[in-house]
Amino acid sequence: MSLKAAFLILAGSVVLHVSPLNTLIILCGFMVCAYADRWLVERAMFKIVSEEMEWKDDKEHPEWQVSKGGGLTRIKLPEEHQAVVYRMGEMVCRILKNTV
Repeated sequence: MSLKAAFLILAGSVVLHVSPLNTLIILCGFMVCAYADRWLVERAMFKIVSEEMEWKDDKEHPEWQVSKGGGLTRIKLPEEHQAVVYRMGEMVCRILKNTV
């Protein structure tokens, strides 16, 4: 739970003369929503990681690793190409952060 949000809820309830019981209900609701958000993010991250771990060696081309799913086939790049693609991705992310 964000301490800033809790402080703002408490300060707002004092300024608006909200009863302590209603303030407690609002804080509990906020805590439940914060926990649900965190849980959804962790679930999405687990799904992404589990999809990436499904790489298998290709029988026709031993230097390739293939992932098949959803009607698509992906080929994992060799190590030297992965580094180049990673650096380019980082550069694009930095450029987009500075322009937005």
